Parts: sequence; C-alpha cells; structure tokens
Amino acid sequence: MNVSETKSEGLLREYQIVITAAEIDAEVFKKLEEIATTVKMPGFRPGKVPMSVVKSRFSDQVRGDAIKAALDEGARQAIEGNDLRLASQPQVDIKSYEDGKDLEASLACEVMPAARFLILVKLVLIVQKLIAIQKKLKKLWRALQMKTVQQPQLPRRVLPN
Repeated sequence: MNVSETKSEGLLREYQIVITAAEIDAEVFKKLEEIATTVKMPGFRPGKVPMSVVKSRFSDQVRGDAIKAALDEGARQAIEGNDLRLASQPQVDIKSYEDGKDLEASLACEVMPAARFLILVKLVLIVQKLIAIQKKLKKLWRALQMKTVQQPQLPRRVLPN
C-alpha cells in the first residue's frame, strides 16, 4: 500500500492511495479460507465445502469487503501518518480498479487549523472587545463631563460679617 500527498492548499488535503492487486488478492484468499471453514451448503458437510465452490459463490462479496477494508486502512495510514486533525468526514473515491490490477483511490479531507492560528484568532477577538469597551468608556466619560458642565451653578450667598 502506498499513500502519497497530492494537494495541500490551506486546510484542504488530498492523498493518493495505491493498493496493489497482490494485497487485495491475499486479503480475499484469507477471507475465503475463513468462510470455507464455517459455511454450510447443501450436499457438503459443514466446513468441507471445496474452495472452488466457495470462490464461485462468495468471491464478489468478499472482494468488496477486502477493498473496503484496504481503503479504510489506507485512509487511516494517511491520517495517522501525517498527524491530521480532521475537521470533517474524509471522502474516499476510487479512481480506477480492475481485477488483477492495482486499485487507485483518492482521499480528500479538511483539517483543523493549527493551534497557533487559533491563538491568534482568540487574541484578535479579545483586542476587538477591548477596543469596543474603550470606545464605550470614552463615550461615558464625555457624557459625564457634559453633565457637569451643563448644570447651572447656584448663586453663592454672602453671609454678613
């Protein structure tokens, strides 16, 4: 299995996953052997069904399961191997696959921004709040100054000596 990065723009990451035909065939054979030991079919004793009959009956389903498991493993390797923190569910698309040939798939995902970026965003928000508070305080200070200036002064009484 080969996983390589094909695109890295902003928070978007894309990877190409190549799974060899030998890996898929080995997984299919292993699962078919498991099925052969437990399957019950008319005309055969349990677990004694010939491999050719098991292949003809279950090979398509087992191949699909093997491909799905291999793609899941490839996606896991891409995510864990690159220490990605996913922001959304990754999309896996099969680009090409034929029996006896390698499977090529692509994995597209969005990642969480780096912690430095998050800290910077939080600092910017705090500064914006502080500026808003400062503007409100200036407005209140001006209003207080205007109230003290606008109040008429009472005449002073002069007391006789």
